[in-house]
Amino acid sequence: MKPLTIRSLLSVALVALGLPAAAVPGKIISPATISATQILDPNGDGFVTANGAAFPIGADDAAAAELPYRALPLAGVEAASDLPAGAAVEAPDLVSTSFGARAVFALVDKAPDAADDRLLVRVRLDRAPPAGGGVSILLDTDLKYGAGLDPNAVDGNPGFELEITMIPGDTGRVDVRSVDGSNGRSATIRTSNAFAARAHLVWAGSAENGTDDLFIDAFVRLAELGTTSRGRVRFAAAAFSSGFTGLAEALVDVAGTDDRTGSKSDRFAEAMEASPVVMLGQLRDGGSFLPVCGDSFISGSETCDDGNTGFGDGCSSACQRESPDSCEGGACDVVDTDGDGVTDAADLCRFEPDPEQKDVDGDGKGDACDIDGNADGLKDGLTVSGGGCATLPALPLGLLALTMLRRRKRR
Repeated sequence: MKPLTIRSLLSVALVALGLPAAAVPGKIISPATISATQILDPNGDGFVTANGAAFPIGADDAAAAELPYRALPLAGVEAASDLPAGAAVEAPDLVSTSFGARAVFALVDKAPDAADDRLLVRVRLDRAPPAGGGVSILLDTDLKYGAGLDPNAVDGNPGFELEITMIPGDTGRVDVRSVDGSNGRSATIRTSNAFAARAHLVWAGSAENGTDDLFIDAFVRLAELGTTSRGRVRFAAAAFSSGFTGLAEALVDVAGTDDRTGSKSDRFAEAMEASPVVMLGQLRDGGSFLPVCGDSFISGSETCDDGNTGFGDGCSSACQRESPDSCEGGACDVVDTDGDGVTDAADLCRFEPDPEQKDVDGDGKGDACDIDGNADGLKDGLTVSGGGCATLPALPLGLLALTMLRRRKRR
């Protein structure tokens, strides 16, 4: 009997799911329901491309997409055919493209009612997952990760609180699972929807591992995650061949890592180190995963983040350490030059003690160091500007005397 090739295995898997085996890059091959299509394919043309036809040959399908998904920063370009030893032949493999680490994407879609704001995700696979297999988006919502840092870290889950699982097929589904302190098996399902009610399958514009790749696109509401567009999270993504979760034994691929080496925990740790803390609202159209300096979270290229964009406090306005002695492990020692209990970054007078931070005239200079605290144009304590040298023409002595006499009568 002639052995099955990877391409023929993909065709078999697609036929088993009731899908066409001929690839048209960008074409939806497993449509979602009408209401879900309005979100995942807004113009309803059956393609996820901006041009309403197949992705142009050789084009970056991320740049040519109908929706402005943002690529998740990964630890590295997803290695081809990097499944661990012992993985099933039909196990799905996350793949990147020649255009870079474009394996996992996200977008926050603002709804008319803020309570319905949605998180859309897109994952690139080299084949359709087998029954019970799929992809998992893992979310660290308390921003604590790893044994000793996250109090609920357990073997197999070093610090994820939520998991979005996408399992295609007629009996497939899209679930939001609470996995805090769980290895996936004992997770609590927060919401569960039929796959077609929240997701679709699409031919991608790439062909890695000798196959025509697929996108799984899906969405969940932010309210189902227990958050809003101001919520802060870190992302990881994984593929699994069975078991309905990316945290159990059937995990086969962690995005951005080489799954042929290291333990599952090691691969998750590598992925999380590359994943910046992101406020979900940043992922709207025009946003990005780039770190936000001044949000108190060290992410991306930041070497410190002390909650402000000032300078002279050990952490610069670009969130880079200003001196090797002022920061340890990314946490900056605050600098208070005048010893008044207010750090230099926030102090209205860095060299004059002013613990009350009074600023009567509201000019941004504290009264303790503002030579014109009442904004009358005169130096405080003097009756004329410039320390006795008027900036306006001097008044005749007679007029000056009359003015002073009038002031006395008013008293």
